Amino acid sequence: MSTDKPDDSSLTGENLIFLISQPRSGSTMLQKILGAHPKIHTVSEPWIALHPLFALREHGLATDYDPMLARRAVNEFLRHLPDGEDAYWEAVQRMLSALYSRALDGSGKSIFLDKTPRYYFIIPELRRVFPRARFVFLLRNPLAVLSSILDTWIKGEDPLQLRAFRHDLMVAPRLLMEGVRSCGPNAIVVRYEDLTSKPTEEIRRLCASLDISFHPRMTKYGATTGEERWLYGDQGTVNRETGPLMVPPTRWRSTLKQSLRWEAWARSYVEAMGPGLVRELGYDYDQLTADLPVRPAPDDWQIITESDEEAREGRIAKLESAAAERLAAMQDRDREIQAREQRIAALESTAAERLAAMQDRDREIQAREQRIAALESTAAERLAAMQDRDREIQARERRIAALESTAAERLAVMQDCDRGIQAREQRIAALESTVAKRLAVMQDCGREIQAREQRIAALESTAAERFAAMQDRDLLISRLHTKIESRDRAIREIARRADASESAAGERLATMVAWDQVIATLQAELAALHERLEGALADTEQIRALKSRLESELAALIREKDTLCQHINRLEKEGLRDYLARRYSRDRPKPSRG
Repeated sequence: MSTDKPDDSSLTGENLIFLISQPRSGSTMLQKILGAHPKIHTVSEPWIALHPLFALREHGLATDYDPMLARRAVNEFLRHLPDGEDAYWEAVQRMLSALYSRALDGSGKSIFLDKTPRYYFIIPELRRVFPRARFVFLLRNPLAVLSSILDTWIKGEDPLQLRAFRHDLMVAPRLLMEGVRSCGPNAIVVRYEDLTSKPTEEIRRLCASLDISFHPRMTKYGATTGEERWLYGDQGTVNRETGPLMVPPTRWRSTLKQSLRWEAWARSYVEAMGPGLVRELGYDYDQLTADLPVRPAPDDWQIITESDEEAREGRIAKLESAAAERLAAMQDRDREIQAREQRIAALESTAAERLAAMQDRDREIQAREQRIAALESTAAERLAAMQDRDREIQARERRIAALESTAAERLAVMQDCDRGIQAREQRIAALESTVAKRLAVMQDCGREIQAREQRIAALESTAAERFAAMQDRDLLISRLHTKIESRDRAIREIARRADASESAAGERLATMVAWDQVIATLQAELAALHERLEGALADTEQIRALKSRLESELAALIREKDTLCQHINRLEKEGLRDYLARRYSRDRPKPSRG
């Protein structure tokens, strides 16, 4: 480690160049350009002078300890030194000079370039410590600086994020111009727009101002390989390009147009700087404002521009206002509480009255509950009786269901019987149609039919009389059956003796005609009886039995009739029908009423 003390030139800053600017002004690119000179050595952003030179400031420090108390303590310490505060500045000068000299050791270069943009805070202190140092002030269109900060570091519309760069935007331009004026001939001003539009010419002018020769590789600073990548500064664009990149002077416009709030912030920013400061920086205020839309300042602009003290005072004022509002609200709340307490007292009085009424009501309810209990006991007994009754009803319903099932079965049987009766009635109707053709022959039997209708009417009055009449008919039918059988025998005898006895044939024919009359009479009686019994008799089983019996007898008579017809056909074949008809027409017997 070298122990050589700094010489007088290093103590006064003849071998130092300070590059000061706003952040996002192209300072890293200019640092790379100057760092490419064979006599100039530089590293990232040192910041080493900022803390010690800012320590004696009365304002602007924010630390975990009390900065004002620390400054008063340092001043008290310096007051006891023979040289007072000058001793502090001399000590800081020697410390910084030693550090810069150590940075130059081994580099083979004679000039150290310290590029720390925030040195704009300590320009007067730097001039006091290093009166012969050269100061390069890099200026850029303030709207381009704002748009670069928004596009690179903010990327949104949070005013609190932008407030972190309040000093870089609002304080730096003024301090930079004060530094240019105070440094006099040691101040070298470079504008970013000139450096990117005509880099060679501007670099030559800068070298002439710094009393160093121009080297072409300064415009090709990116061609050198193997250099250490710096931690601070814009390393993106600088490391991608080999030299100064031509940037359109109005690119900031397209960046700000990405957000209406950004445009509003930009206009408020230029207006806050004012025409004088903008023109002093070298830019046209009217042109800058003309390129921005006219909008009222956003509500959050004050958050961005106000100082920390103003922000604290604003917050205190807001807190006081809020406290006053809360106090008024609390007073209103107290009055409301008092009113509520009065209402509560009134409600308590009303509640006491209602409680007494409720107690009376409770006693009445208890009495009613006792009556209800008695009623419930009676209801329980009635319920038990009802349940027994329900069980009995259910048993009856089951019996009724069984009876209904049996009745349904019987009804089905009856319906089958009805269908059989209907079929038989149809057959009877067909028979009646055949018998009706012979009514002309049977007109003489009308009186007999009337007599029998009277007997049928008598049967309808009482069931016993009807049954007796039906028995009489049964007897009559039996006698007729006997007669028919005897007549059948006689007819067969007549047929055998037809050739021998004409009188016997006539008698047989008469018997057959009488038999036809009897059959017609019985069929008419059966039809009349059927019509009347369907409407008058309630006992359908007796009616069906009677019908069945009559139908059986009628069927038997029909069979006998068919047999006689066959005999008649045989007689017709023998040529006896006409003879018997003539004979019958002379001496035909009258029908019997019995």
